[in-house]
Amino acid sequence: MTENISYYGDEESSQWDDRAQNVTAVYREKYQQENLTKKVTQIYKKSNEVVEIAFQTAAQLVVMILTPEITPMLKYLLGKTSMPVPSFLNIYVAAFTSKMLVDVGIWFNFKLLSWMPRPDRSELIQPWNPLNLEINGFSTLVGIGLGFLSTSLGRSIENTHYTIMNKFFDKLIHLVFVKMLRSRETELPSIAAKSIQGLITLQRFVYRNMLGTILKHIPLCGTVVCAPLVAENLMCLGQEAQRKNKMIASCAVSRLYLQFKRIPDCFEWKEVPGIIIPRDMICPITHLLFVDPVEISGMIFERSAAWIWITKTKKHPMLDEPCDLENIRDAPEMKKLIKEFTLAHNIQLITKNTGSTVDVGVLNKIPQ
Repeated sequence: MTENISYYGDEESSQWDDRAQNVTAVYREKYQQENLTKKVTQIYKKSNEVVEIAFQTAAQLVVMILTPEITPMLKYLLGKTSMPVPSFLNIYVAAFTSKMLVDVGIWFNFKLLSWMPRPDRSELIQPWNPLNLEINGFSTLVGIGLGFLSTSLGRSIENTHYTIMNKFFDKLIHLVFVKMLRSRETELPSIAAKSIQGLITLQRFVYRNMLGTILKHIPLCGTVVCAPLVAENLMCLGQEAQRKNKMIASCAVSRLYLQFKRIPDCFEWKEVPGIIIPRDMICPITHLLFVDPVEISGMIFERSAAWIWITKTKKHPMLDEPCDLENIRDAPEMKKLIKEFTLAHNIQLITKNTGSTVDVGVLNKIPQ
């Protein structure tokens, strides 16, 4: 059914209007009662977002400093002849312990950490709470993992750049000192030779060493930018885990599964001229008669449209509040009313691609 059809009008409410309004009112009232209970009994706490972002950045920088290329500098500063590179496990344990100490210091308002911004204690998760331990575990794993990834990628880019530059300058030296001598059949003055060699050495330092160092740190800059995104997702997962009384790992796996799951959007109702469709039977997103209605926060939407909307925005289609795919619930009463309405008005179900008529019973086979 095309979107340019006018479903709305000032006509007197019919029996279908009243029934649709009643069904919608039932869903709205049920949601309000559930939401009131949640507001009274549950207060969702969170971790310190600023600390999470700073920790993500610091973890990646520490991994970069402890790479084999930087270790000689540390050996020189510490006056040690040998200094093995710490393993992933050692860095993980040290970083996790440091994060826990920072959380405890912020919780008890240590003067050493008084400069760090923080929300009110009533909004924070206790440092020894299992949920906070899980958040710190994931945060440490992601931070160090991104650090190792960016460092390894940076070293690979740097080595590739060095190889290309070495070949280039070897050919340049061959061109200057061999071909030029052959063409002149005389030796260059020592001062000119040293000047040319010094100029090539300077170019090698700029284009090989300096540019190589810059290229090496580009992946790290890219992963550090991800720190706010990681912190935001961990906070959302933490609050979601509190709402559902689950572990963060379970919520993360569930969210990942729902991201890859797809809802078929291949059916619509055939246009029938002259039929006035009640407002409450029309999806606020598609502006079409419901095919597979669902309820979200007391409001009715088309399943496929709501699925796409929430997947892209992470928000409720009509309300300015966070929403995830698990908030989508079936609306059997509205679905039953739509079936009765379409049968009464002889509205046929068709496929969007071909426009061919299909049996209404196919809706029962749509995966939920």
